[in-house]
Amino acid sequence: MRAGGQREHVLGVVSLRPEQLDDDQQRVPSADFEQLARSALEVTGDAALGLHMGEHVNTAAFHLVGALTEHATTLRQGIEAVMRYARIFTDRVSSELREDGKTASIRFAFPRGAALGPRLSAELAVTVFSP
Repeated sequence: MRAGGQREHVLGVVSLRPEQLDDDQQRVPSADFEQLARSALEVTGDAALGLHMGEHVNTAAFHLVGALTEHATTLRQGIEAVMRYARIFTDRVSSELREDGKTASIRFAFPRGAALGPRLSAELAVTVFSP
């Protein structure tokens, strides 16, 4: 891990093997992601881990959604693509685009009890999908 953690220790909390993360068809269940986030934050001590992860990931890691956002001709199209296909990546987060005049906001609703994963996920998404 680039942030100074121990990969095997972090993966061990959810019984994932390192080779499972090398499979681009693999999906990590939401509950396991929450545990991974907790473990990674504990091991690295990096409160902004999601932001730092996003610096090393490009949109290609998000397959279809990444390609759609890269080819969107407007910010609205990119946001709509992420919102429409978010279920490819998670089954626990819902999103909503709110517009009020010239102001727009995106609201992500995370399940109760998911204390660390939402921040890490939000930071990662903002970093990866920003220009």
